[in-house]
Amino acid sequence: MKDVLKYNKLFDNYKKLLKEDEIKIFSDYYEEDLSMQEIADNYGISKAAVGKRIKTVEEKLNNYEDSLNIVKNNEILEKLLSENDIDKIKETIGIILKWWVIIITRSLLIWLLFLFTLENNYKVLYDVYIQYTRSKWYEQ
Repeated sequence: MKDVLKYNKLFDNYKKLLKEDEIKIFSDYYEEDLSMQEIADNYGISKAAVGKRIKTVEEKLNNYEDSLNIVKNNEILEKLLSENDIDKIKETIGIILKWWVIIITRSLLIWLLFLFTLENNYKVLYDVYIQYTRSKWYEQ
């Protein structure tokens, strides 16, 4: 039962990051409480394929939460709403905001590295093209 609650929370927060077929199968299994065999029959796939897709979605959801901590932060914020200590509230919100700054900075660095790599790859391709056009093979 604990896994069902966990995965329903994760699914509610991250389902937009999943493929349509993953959403349907996962929803049928966790929200509609259909058996793997019933899902397999509904979609015309094997029971093993259903199990594999559910396992894949569970892994994706866990990875999203490990990276983004949206569910964890929501739970922390819900607890804060019942706190009466304003200093504790400020401290906890500060920790969450610092964490988000780290995540955003890391994401930007990854994108910059990706763009730099793309630019260099194009340069390499361009250099290969220039070398090829100047070579004897091109002239033949």
